[in-house]
Amino acid sequence: AKLFDTLVLLTSNPGRMAYCGPMAQASSYISACGCPIPGHVNPTDLYLDLLTPGAELDVSDALVAAFAERQKPELDKIVDEAFAVRGQTSKEMLLAAHEQKGMQGHGARLGAYAVPFHAQLRMLLLRKVRTTLRNPAAIGMQILMPTVMGVVLGTVFQGIGKASFSAPQMQFVFILLTMLSLQSLPLMPVLIEERTFMKHETS
Repeated sequence: AKLFDTLVLLTSNPGRMAYCGPMAQASSYISACGCPIPGHVNPTDLYLDLLTPGAELDVSDALVAAFAERQKPELDKIVDEAFAVRGQTSKEMLLAAHEQKGMQGHGARLGAYAVPFHAQLRMLLLRKVRTTLRNPAAIGMQILMPTVMGVVLGTVFQGIGKASFSAPQMQFVFILLTMLSLQSLPLMPVLIEERTFMKHETS
């Protein structure tokens, strides 16, 4: 807990502000509010006990009232001063970032899409290639299986196009359509795995 610079304490159910300030000053602030911190306890554990309504050491209402009296006016003042200062728009921030990186000559894209379509397509194709190469089963499913199916069908129905249309041609068309319909089923695990990759990339 000592590694944190700033600490915000909220009561539970409902969440009400009880402290907002430096982590190093939290113990002295809580003590000044009438809740001294014993030297043999973990201060963070004690904060939770003090701010949990219904707990044995619950003083959440007193700490919320102390916050409203001691800290809230100063925080409201800081917020009002921040609102009074006009910040940069998204366009201005984008132009400033380009200038900082020395990209004035390239020009910033200010439209709905910051990256051109061809760049997006290239990245998607590269991602597809990388995910496919990481999974040998995907290569077999997408390349080997259709090849094997084509060889089997070609061997079984070799020369069928030379005969007049009859029952064998109907069987060939039926089997071909059936196999094409079922061909995507083995790819389902691959698609699910790629969806997981996409979720990690966009999170």
